[in-house]
Amino acid sequence: MVIMGSLIGFTSFALTGFERWDGTHTTLVLSLIALAAAWLMIPALPGMPREVRGNGELFPLNGPSWSLFFEYIGNILYAVFIHRLSTRLLALLTALLSCVWAWFAITNQSQYGSIGVGWTFDMINMLGGSLRMLCPFTIGILLSRVFKPHFIKGIFWWCSVILLLLFHVPF
Repeated sequence: MVIMGSLIGFTSFALTGFERWDGTHTTLVLSLIALAAAWLMIPALPGMPREVRGNGELFPLNGPSWSLFFEYIGNILYAVFIHRLSTRLLALLTALLSCVWAWFAITNQSQYGSIGVGWTFDMINMLGGSLRMLCPFTIGILLSRVFKPHFIKGIFWWCSVILLLLFHVPF
């Protein structure tokens, strides 16, 4: 999917004449280098020549790859560090991350009016993207350790109704 998304992004960028956000153009060679970097999940830092669209994106030819980038970091942190934590320390880490994430969102640290952060390489986006990944990630790990499955009659319908209600909540 990363390769396919990058190819689609490269093709659409080529169809625009390799035009950057500021109206200037980039070269085919730099765009091909950006494509190869996108395939290898190597982020582009702002100002790098292969940051071809000129918008500061980590993955200029495949925007959604920023999310996978943070998930890879989360998996590395899990393999090296998080899986070794006791359930109690994991719960403490989860609570701390939840509080920091709530602070980030409530105080509008991104100045975007939302937590739609992580797509570019600056301090706020890297912090927000990390929090956006780590908080639910640690919640999921904690749930997998402590959750005891129970049978609830009609749970599919209850969840369907709840989701339908949630989908109608305005932005």
